[in-house]
Amino acid sequence: MSILDVASEIIAEEESKNPHLPEWVNEDEMHLSHKAYKAINKFMVERNKYILDHCKIGDFSKKKHWQITQTVIAKACGGVAPNSIFADAGYSQKAREYLGDCNKSLLIAKNVRIKKTVSLRQQGVRRGNKEEVYQKYQKEKQRADKLAKQLAEIQLETVLSQMTIQTKGKLGL
Repeated sequence: MSILDVASEIIAEEESKNPHLPEWVNEDEMHLSHKAYKAINKFMVERNKYILDHCKIGDFSKKKHWQITQTVIAKACGGVAPNSIFADAGYSQKAREYLGDCNKSLLIAKNVRIKKTVSLRQQGVRRGNKEEVYQKYQKEKQRADKLAKQLAEIQLETVLSQMTIQTKGKLGL
């Protein structure tokens, strides 16, 4: 089960069961804390999907692609100022902590993804430089040619040993 599946299940479960909302989230769907909570979860799924879809280190150079900012959440909540959610309200401290926890889990997922990609690239032919790979290729090609020649000689000897004398005479052997 991937991170995206787990996050989707968590969001679906929390949307269907309002009693499991954190204490800082108001049950009224029009309340700013509820909108912020839903927006954070929505962006969490999107960012996890981005992390799963990308594997190069350069893909993660801009944090806006894999992290969730207060500004993005504020815009998703109807264009309010980020301070009204994360600084001025009574639930601001808890909202900041929740956003911080989400960003930590995204950072961990990103690091795991990059580590997995880097470790895969350090296997096999990709880890050696061009000269080493070419020399290894030349040696293996020579070995394959030598084995092919030996196999051809063995097959020729087998065919000749199974031929009748009359056939050998006609062939001039």
